[in-house]
Amino acid sequence: MPKYSLWLLLFLSTAALADTSDADFNTAVDAHRYAIHVDGSTLGGEGAKRILDEGRTADFFLFGENHGAHEIAAFADALYLGTSTDGSRRLVTEIGPATATELETMLRDGSYRSYLAEGVHLLSVPFFFWEDELPLAENVVKANPPGVPAIWGLDQEFVAGAPVVLHRLDALATTDAERNAIASARRSAFWNPLLFGMGSDGPVKALRDAFGTSANAEARKLTEEIELGFRLYKEQSDGGDWKWSNERRETLMMDHFLDYVQKAGGDPGRLFFKLGAFHLMRGESPAVTEALGLRLSRWAADHGKKTVNVFVDCRGGELRDVVLGRAAPCDSYLDGDADVFGPHLVDSGTTLFDLRPLRDLPALKQMPKRAQRIVANYDWYIAVTNTHASTFLPGHLATLVYGGTIAVCALAVVVLLIAWIVRRIRRRRRARRAEREGFRAGA
Repeated sequence: MPKYSLWLLLFLSTAALADTSDADFNTAVDAHRYAIHVDGSTLGGEGAKRILDEGRTADFFLFGENHGAHEIAAFADALYLGTSTDGSRRLVTEIGPATATELETMLRDGSYRSYLAEGVHLLSVPFFFWEDELPLAENVVKANPPGVPAIWGLDQEFVAGAPVVLHRLDALATTDAERNAIASARRSAFWNPLLFGMGSDGPVKALRDAFGTSANAEARKLTEEIELGFRLYKEQSDGGDWKWSNERRETLMMDHFLDYVQKAGGDPGRLFFKLGAFHLMRGESPAVTEALGLRLSRWAADHGKKTVNVFVDCRGGELRDVVLGRAAPCDSYLDGDADVFGPHLVDSGTTLFDLRPLRDLPALKQMPKRAQRIVANYDWYIAVTNTHASTFLPGHLATLVYGGTIAVCALAVVVLLIAWIVRRIRRRRRARRAEREGFRAGA
């Protein structure tokens, strides 16, 4: 047989194997996909029973999301309620511990909505400044008795969280120096709402210095973490060591989790985690080598706890931008050649995929790393189509003050620019006039 015929035979055999492998993958995807939807606060569709039955047996339910989409928030609330029918769960979420304490206090005494509408407080509690997110927090507080924290905050204190964090710090202050540092930080936060991560670090250091010798351990730790959070944000925004910042943030979240577990007597009970999807990857994420989800899974395995890990993703539609407040495209993590699930979505609505049967299929190894990560790092994938941007709760003065400040600053720049142009034109005219008069005098 000619040599080229051997190569052709090898090529055709390889192509045939690839086609078979792809066919096996697509068949497996179709065999493990289910329609699912939210009806009010209840899950429906053929996929609802599957994920709820498994979720109810899990000690840790990990809900990884894209922030700022109404439908995704509705799924979180429905999954929380549906997996808590045989016992309440605490909520573990992407806010700082001090913010979590204040949020729960205000939800229990009914003051939270009015608090956000006061002054410039609107952006201080992510992501519960959206109307769509609040039902989950309210349901968590209703389901758990007072006296023991129902909301666990694992993250750094938010860059715009000064109003709520300083309120917590004020409750812990015991000296005039501490109260003066808080008052100064409040004034700074009025003009710089992103005080805990942008601009000068002077107010942050002043808080740390004032509370550095405090007899209150919580106050000392809080000011230390405000300072750490400032650095984490600055490393991201100023072209610094963003890799260190990402890894340190995951470590901080795990440290906070262990603190809560210790305060709970060593047994955290049943938990519902709701964080950004990358944080809850059970392995390497696009941002870090060891995501929080991997660390939590290891801890759970060591302590005999069962976990279920879900990624809820956009498949077209919009989300709400946190800082700018505008609606923006809600892009899927799986786009382009990594979109291995797009051809398998149900005809309308939301699709649930069980990822575990796909992990050992040969075709997966030939797919882009993004697709491999999703299948390897999550148990379930929920593809939500045509999302709508979340709606901000009323925060009257936040929009007026900051919008007015920006408008005044912009107007001032325009006025100064016009004044500079006018002065330059007048100087040139005077110079020309003087030049003409000098010419006449010389003549």
